[in-house]
Amino acid sequence: NDNVSLAERWMDVLPFNFKAVHGFFDCGKNKLTSLKGAPEFIAGTFACDYNELETLEWAPSRVKGSFSVKGNKMRSFEGCPDIIEGHFNCQNCRFNSFKGCPDIIKGDFDCRGNYFTSLDGVPEFVGGEFMCYEFSDKEYRAFVRNRKYIEGKLEKDLDVDLGDFS
Repeated sequence: NDNVSLAERWMDVLPFNFKAVHGFFDCGKNKLTSLKGAPEFIAGTFACDYNELETLEWAPSRVKGSFSVKGNKMRSFEGCPDIIEGHFNCQNCRFNSFKGCPDIIKGDFDCRGNYFTSLDGVPEFVGGEFMCYEFSDKEYRAFVRNRKYIEGKLEKDLDVDLGDFS
């Protein structure tokens, strides 16, 4: 029912199996290669920065706050939550494709320092700023708007209001 900080303990595995954490969960700056044992639900922020993760398998399925995995070795977004209700920071990993990305990020999406060649697979909605060295926020929004219009999902005057996901 509170925060969990397992940061900077030089662990290579999470020592417990968590179901839910009703605060933040920080397991950053360790030697984790897997998220096995990570909570399924986190009411606050999930931070797992600067580990040795090569996959997001076992990542929490629901995070009400921000989701940060910067400085890891992932090449795929597979395993990410579908919705991130805060910011998503995946700077300086090894991503080269947006495939498997969350569908909705309510806050900023900071994916700078990766190797993207296309916007294919980007989230349907980013509520804050889209930050990427290869593509600007304006290019992202034009791409998503065009994709929705082409696929017949968007009326010309549609105003997207996601409301509350609770």
